[in-house]
Amino acid sequence: MMECRFVSIGPSEWRCPRCEFETTAVGPAETIHRACPSAKPIVPKGERKHHDGPMSTRDPSELPCAHRGAVVRKDECQLCGGERLLVPVYACGLHGTCALGSYQSHRPKGAPTICFTCADRCEASPSQPATDPRAGVPVLVGPEVEPQRLAQILSGPVVSLPAGWQAWLATAAAQRLLIQQRDANPRPYPGGHGRGIVYVAGGGMYFGCLFASLSALRGTGCRLPVEVWTLGPHEWDHEMTAAVESLGAVVCELGPMRIVGGWEAKVHAVARSNFEEVLFLDADCLPVRDPTFLFDDPFYSSSTALFWPDLPPSDRRAWLPDVCWQAMGLEPVDEPDFESGQLLVHRRLAWRALDLAVLLNEQSDFWYRIVYGDKSTWHLAWRRAKLAYHLAEDPAGWIAPAIQQYWRGELLFQHVVSGKRELVVGERIRGLLRWREVKAAAELRAEFWGPGLWSWERQNEQEAAIAADQVGRWQYERVGLGVRALELLPGGQIGDGAAGCERRWSVRLIDTSPDIPWEHRTAHLLIMGQCGHKQNEVATMVLRQRWGEWVGNWTVGERCGAILRRPR
Repeated sequence: MMECRFVSIGPSEWRCPRCEFETTAVGPAETIHRACPSAKPIVPKGERKHHDGPMSTRDPSELPCAHRGAVVRKDECQLCGGERLLVPVYACGLHGTCALGSYQSHRPKGAPTICFTCADRCEASPSQPATDPRAGVPVLVGPEVEPQRLAQILSGPVVSLPAGWQAWLATAAAQRLLIQQRDANPRPYPGGHGRGIVYVAGGGMYFGCLFASLSALRGTGCRLPVEVWTLGPHEWDHEMTAAVESLGAVVCELGPMRIVGGWEAKVHAVARSNFEEVLFLDADCLPVRDPTFLFDDPFYSSSTALFWPDLPPSDRRAWLPDVCWQAMGLEPVDEPDFESGQLLVHRRLAWRALDLAVLLNEQSDFWYRIVYGDKSTWHLAWRRAKLAYHLAEDPAGWIAPAIQQYWRGELLFQHVVSGKRELVVGERIRGLLRWREVKAAAELRAEFWGPGLWSWERQNEQEAAIAADQVGRWQYERVGLGVRALELLPGGQIGDGAAGCERRWSVRLIDTSPDIPWEHRTAHLLIMGQCGHKQNEVATMVLRQRWGEWVGNWTVGERCGAILRRPR
């Protein structure tokens, strides 16, 4: 990694010749730049420790990141000895807030991200619209835009907006307008019948968790019908379908969504379910006993939904910051927030609130900046709709790695938020009551699926024959982002050009209709990598053959076009 050294430009002022930062960092002229994008911090022995980030003497807008907005506050640097310099904290379109460098002795939960070590840093001129290949044509608006105009833009497909747009005053006003419109005119209730359980899952890790949870559910004696909703073939294959069908579940594919993501998919799945009454479970949430009785509980019968409380926040006093309530057009209320690993909703009775929750998750490019994922959106939507709900009276417990959720004083769910690998492979997890079912699930899953998503080993004869012709070197183009060589090796591995998002490959026959005979299905070349949520393995590209090339799109990240062609 390249070093980046300061050059003196005045008393106690230094400039980095590589990235042109200026700083008041204490030390000799040859001090290593502690937050340069091209260098890790290296502190000479005996030098007085100072903050990791530059104290810029220039306009921060000259230090480009497409996601960074205006200064929202100034914090004291905790690493400056007695000087206590003030460090500007900026609005960040992705993470809420950021600082140019580290200024705390430890980073508590919710602390600003460090801009120049952030994996999401996007170097673009803040005076121009952010250039996101997913976003299509840039929209030329600024902080002074009318809220009505911005609401109109945000109600359509995702577009490219200037850096820091989420922190504009007009943005909160636009969100309130969208909420008022949806609250006054909810979409028609799509219908549903009966009672059932809904999961959302996809990718290797979350499929493994789902299979463990579904096995535990059946182990309790629960015989309710189950729907498993997925985002499509980039994270779900034929073998996964066969595996969950063996446990009495049906697979449903989510259609178009304004923003495609795992948290957003949870709310959409409940809203689109074929059941009228839905018990939703996260893929890594295991029932300890049969939850069917909840549908007949008096607390549920007298309301529209049952929710469970979250663990208290560790980085603030209030459960939800005031900005959340203000953006909803509500007075702040300090009450326990929801933990959405499990919830029970009567879709017809709760449709106004559920439709509002869908809206908030359609606008996750704003809301996830101020709340953590989908869980608070349920809380805010029900409060805005003023519909009755019941929150479990027992506080959430914590026995690592699982949140413990109770009903009427008895443990009912264990949400394994930090032990997904152990859940997938069937290792015993401390305190997990259904671990025998988890272990058996890992063994049963291996009969249907593996060793990975769309695995090479499970190609049929026709797929293997097509794959054999694809072995060799290809020119790999990420449309608008660059070209490099990619070598497809026999056995499904990738040689030259391999990266975190390009690790394996296979050819599979996929079609949306299961009634189409295998010999008439369309061949797809799939590139697998660990680019999903929490490094979940997904197919990062799903490509179809066209005139000797393989053409398609990235399914994660930039979602840019992707082309494989033979080199000339």
